[in-house]
Amino acid sequence: MPTYLSTRDVLNVSVSCFANYDTPASPVAINLPMWLKSEKHRTKIEALRQVEDKKVRDSIKGTLPAITPSGVFTYRKESELIAGGHTRLIQFDIDLKENGHILNYADLKAQIYKLPFVAYCALSASAKGYWGLVPIAYPERHGQHFDALKRVFAHYGIQIDTKPRNVASLRGYSFDASPYQPERVMLFELYDVPPPPRPFSLTTDADTEQARVEVCINEVASRGMYIGANYADWYAVGCSLANGFGESGRDYYHQVSQHYLGYQYAQTDKQFTACLRANSKATLGTFFKFCQQAGIEWKELIPLPSERPRMDLPRILLRQNNTMVIDGRTICGEVLPVTTTDDYPAEWDAPHEADAVLNPRAYHNRCRITDR
Repeated sequence: MPTYLSTRDVLNVSVSCFANYDTPASPVAINLPMWLKSEKHRTKIEALRQVEDKKVRDSIKGTLPAITPSGVFTYRKESELIAGGHTRLIQFDIDLKENGHILNYADLKAQIYKLPFVAYCALSASAKGYWGLVPIAYPERHGQHFDALKRVFAHYGIQIDTKPRNVASLRGYSFDASPYQPERVMLFELYDVPPPPRPFSLTTDADTEQARVEVCINEVASRGMYIGANYADWYAVGCSLANGFGESGRDYYHQVSQHYLGYQYAQTDKQFTACLRANSKATLGTFFKFCQQAGIEWKELIPLPSERPRMDLPRILLRQNNTMVIDGRTICGEVLPVTTTDDYPAEWDAPHEADAVLNPRAYHNRCRITDR
């Protein structure tokens, strides 16, 4: 039988809050409901949503505070999760870019209402995507729960971003005047146990080395993982792709780097340029060696085994006029109290040059006040 929990209790946890996307250190513990209800940066988000250039939007988003919904950390890194610090929550992120096939994408949040394991769903910062939270049964199986969640969403034709498979994945500040939050939520108990890695094989049906590289990169993307263990490995991967493909290897380098927790487009681009100029002996064999160490081979993609557990979902939840019906039982909703009080340091709100894109006059006024 499915287990249902109070959504209010599920979300009433502490998470780590960071000054911005580029600051992995010195996090502050913050109450999740307080964060979800805060309107402190609402004006900035509303202005950001009027910006058409994605690079400009991303630059502005990067200056906003961000949280790690799945846990409390001493540093934004998977290994720095404090003991017992997992929130038992996992986030999902739905982008328009990967879901252009959904004809009613603008109404997708209303469709997500029907998934009983979703505790919260709201617009992304750009309002071009959706994000949400799901309570999981076994926090130690975070990645395996995510694999199952990704598969369930895919069953409904929805592709979710793979970055939240990492327990330290970020969620930047956003605002939604009408987020979805039910009174009760079903505990997500499904997780996928991956088959043991098959030995790396040099036999392949791919005709060219480029085809083999693409098979490996697609597998990296499907697993939401990163090959290599440190900066030296990352550099070696870049040099191998640069030596193997020249300038055309740049896009491959971005694809294979994007699941790294600290991935930044500009930094990765600069690194690949350095790899092109380097006198490195790395070859595509170096790239394949790192794939082998990660248990990835290019021969074929690993299929989902038929013995993986399936989720027995209850009948669809019906909601009308704030009334919820679960399996024929009517349950009245309860709204969490709204607060606009933040408990992270005030200096995080110091003016940033990206603010000038949204409101130049206010930015310069704030700079004058800060400089006094």
